[in-house]
Amino acid sequence: MADLDSTFSGLSKILRKHASGMSIRTDTPGNLYIEIPPATPGSKPGFFGAVQTKKSYVSYHLMPVYEDPSRKLP
Repeated sequence: MADLDSTFSGLSKILRKHASGMSIRTDTPGNLYIEIPPATPGSKPGFFGAVQTKKSYVSYHLMPVYEDPSRKLP
């Protein structure tokens, strides 16, 4: 478990470094979930990224890698 904890710690530091202006929805040991502000008034926040410790691995999700850089945001 020590390896998973240190991996979670390192990845969560990277995610937090790039989360300026965003909100942290979940911040518990082994679970960090970050959202972007809503695109329009009344809409829901978007998913930015997450790090989660699972039974035998650490998952890392970073949604901007799936975005089209030519797409204009509202």
